[in-house]
Amino acid sequence: MPRIPAERSYDDITYKAGDNRVNASGSFSPFTFLCITLILTLLGLVVLYSASYTKAISLGYPHYHYFALQSISAAVAVIAGVFISMLPSRLIAKGWTVLLPLSILAMILTFVPGFFFGGMLRVMGVPVVQPGSLAILATVFVISSLLSFSKDEREARHVVAASVFLIVIELLVLFSCGVSWFTINSLIILLMLRRCRVPRSAVVLTLLFMLVTGVAASIIFPYLLSPVLSSVLPVTDSSLYDQALIASCNAIADGGIAGAGLGSGLYKLGELTSPESQFIFAVFAEELGIVGAAFLLILFILYLVIGIRTSSRSLDKEDGVTASLSYGLSLMIALKALFDMLYVLGVLPLSGIMLPFFSYSVSEEAITMLSSAVLYRLVYRMGREHES
Repeated sequence: MPRIPAERSYDDITYKAGDNRVNASGSFSPFTFLCITLILTLLGLVVLYSASYTKAISLGYPHYHYFALQSISAAVAVIAGVFISMLPSRLIAKGWTVLLPLSILAMILTFVPGFFFGGMLRVMGVPVVQPGSLAILATVFVISSLLSFSKDEREARHVVAASVFLIVIELLVLFSCGVSWFTINSLIILLMLRRCRVPRSAVVLTLLFMLVTGVAASIIFPYLLSPVLSSVLPVTDSSLYDQALIASCNAIADGGIAGAGLGSGLYKLGELTSPESQFIFAVFAEELGIVGAAFLLILFILYLVIGIRTSSRSLDKEDGVTASLSYGLSLMIALKALFDMLYVLGVLPLSGIMLPFFSYSVSEEAITMLSSAVLYRLVYRMGREHES
């Protein structure tokens, strides 16, 4: 049956849960989400090249070294994501059975000498994955698969299993990856539990557990707070002074409103530590200014909004797995971006989080693109279900 243009419902941002949704012939959200993802990916690769070519040459690599590796990682992840996204959403959610053991193994290996350096799990000196990021992805899939939205459908054995798995993940993230990853993972757990309509009392108990565990561990093992202390304590000792953070704030300030121009930044030439990874937002803000930073923030907000709207539409169609997955994946990307930006701006004293789509990390790029590919498929399913 051909579509009637007047019946189309373009509700990317202004989704309304009204009766007219039943007869809606589709949504423009899939195309919008695809455009946002493509812009973030391409812009991220361009800025990465600008931030990394000097370092690549200084290390004896071709000037496009980091750019090429990141591009290959993104392409492979997208291809894998396309194949995975063709599976039914409930089968996709079963990915936790693979992600959970892998993340636990990765975090355990961080305690073995020689396997963990610079925030990355390394095998024979080659960086493989950021354990904290893999753990967050596993957390999203565990909650999406085991915790049903409906209280009547929520099986006791699944609730117990999810509780045990989440506690194990939280403890391992705290002791193997530090306070930064523990904080972001805790936020995702709390927000997803509330989204899954878990009783408020259970959410409060979860919050108390996280607070008590985090505070107790930080008192017993002060090294867990070292990144935080180096950012918030007065400068009385050079070891507590993060020169890279000072340089990043100066770079952002020098960028001004319009920026120095793409490729014309100066702080990436030596003053910034790892300008191609955690501090790439400082390079971005120096070269594209406040205008560029605001544009980037808007893109991430739209990314999150479409994920949340897809989650809302999924609930209307009684597809709890898609609702939870779309919410969790979009929240994961958005919170990572927020944490990195606030740290680089000197506002949030939590280091180690990479900027999705931009920071150089083969594993981080793979996780970002794979998550985006799956999320696009969920957006497409919910937005085009009524089209013929």
